[in-house]
Amino acid sequence: MIPAGTSFRGEIKNFGDGPVALTQQCYNGPGAFFNGGNHELYIEDGSWTRLRELTLSYSLNPEWLNKGGIDRLEISGTGRNLFLKTAFEGNDPDTNVSGVSSSRGIDYFNNPSTKSYVFSLTLTF
Repeated sequence: MIPAGTSFRGEIKNFGDGPVALTQQCYNGPGAFFNGGNHELYIEDGSWTRLRELTLSYSLNPEWLNKGGIDRLEISGTGRNLFLKTAFEGNDPDTNVSGVSSSRGIDYFNNPSTKSYVFSLTLTF
């Protein structure tokens, strides 16, 4: 919002939430986002590498388990989104504000993929 009586050079427009100052180059020039164009400032390297999921498990069936009535013991651990290597400046190059859609890489207000860990113990009698 521009307080009343503020002097500046530029143009004022009201998009519905009060008057705001416009910069001609940003809003109306070639490559302006609101004009449907692209500008080199908004183009980034889209390559990235991610370790999305990794599971390690180990099975045990020693004799001392058989004495307790257990045939097999399996221990496993799973990790999701453990590693991300990218030069991308936003939250996550794999997400956008509209979910799975053709929203042209709009990446504000979105959450990055979360890391998670799951551990399990399986007993077979």
